[in-house]
Amino acid sequence: TYPGQIGYYANHVLAFRVAGSQRMELLGNGQLSVFGASTRGVYAESTAAGGIGVFGFAGPGGTASLGNGNTGVFGESGQSNGHGVVGMANAGPSAFGVWGKSTDGYGGRFSGGAYGIYASSAAGMAGQFDGAVRVEGDSSHNKPFLQIHETQDGDYARIQLQVANR
Repeated sequence: TYPGQIGYYANHVLAFRVAGSQRMELLGNGQLSVFGASTRGVYAESTAAGGIGVFGFAGPGGTASLGNGNTGVFGESGQSNGHGVVGMANAGPSAFGVWGKSTDGYGGRFSGGAYGIYASSAAGMAGQFDGAVRVEGDSSHNKPFLQIHETQDGDYARIQLQVANR
């Protein structure tokens, strides 16, 4: 009869009800679930300098998401036009929508589908790689490893090779 409630069930579930509906539950194993028709399932904000809105960590032997090994943050969309993880940066030329770093391994790894990485830019470069770039594949798939495709008739596909100031 109350619009907001917190309840603990015998099956070790802590339930949070708002506006007469269960909106969140915390299970005994630490799993947190959020329910609702909001455009944001979970919203986290940090206003501190250097703060992190959402942080995911998977330590030794831990699994942060089902079926994905030791994954700190995992995003998946079941929609044919959906996006698993979206990053956006509006703070200037040194801001990154999605940023990856590794002390020993890959800062980012992309594979599968029509494109491992898809980048689009209305102004400037769609992507930049700082450091060596490696393209690896199986040449038996009858597709080029590197393809430069100009979409405008009468224009030219271009590649620039530059060493220092020359």
